[in-house]
Amino acid sequence: MRKEVEKGKKQNGKQNLQRNAFIIGFAMMLVLAFFIYRSFRQKKHANLLLEEKNLLIEEKNLKITDSLNYAKRIQQAILPTDEIIRSNVPESFIFFKPKNIVSGDFYWTYAIDKHNILLAAVDCTGHGVPGALMSMMGYNLLEQIVKEHHIFEPAMILNE
Repeated sequence: MRKEVEKGKKQNGKQNLQRNAFIIGFAMMLVLAFFIYRSFRQKKHANLLLEEKNLLIEEKNLKITDSLNYAKRIQQAILPTDEIIRSNVPESFIFFKPKNIVSGDFYWTYAIDKHNILLAAVDCTGHGVPGALMSMMGYNLLEQIVKEHHIFEPAMILNE
């Protein structure tokens, strides 16, 4: 009888150990599932915020690009056309390829008379928007010096 009681206690102890191990394992699985779920929700929230910021950045980038393209059209409007250049210098061409949308470089021409032509290829400091602003200033200064003040000597134009 005693052996049976001891055998029953051992078997009971094994069952208790198995039950406790199962409960601990199940509790650990629940804790792990909780942390995985929380991490998933945090990542989902972070992705939504990131998507909103990306949309905002795309919108601002589009506005900036539109503004730069508008500035490019303004800059191209002041440049002499190929026809004007060819009418003054028949066997010529213009290769104008800005690094950015707008450029700090520009070209300019003015026909003093049929045989005397001023032609300038100008590289202003910088590129992009600051260079484009400098090129607009340079263009306006050339126009003013040559057309309004009637200064035609290159050295005097640069001096002015």
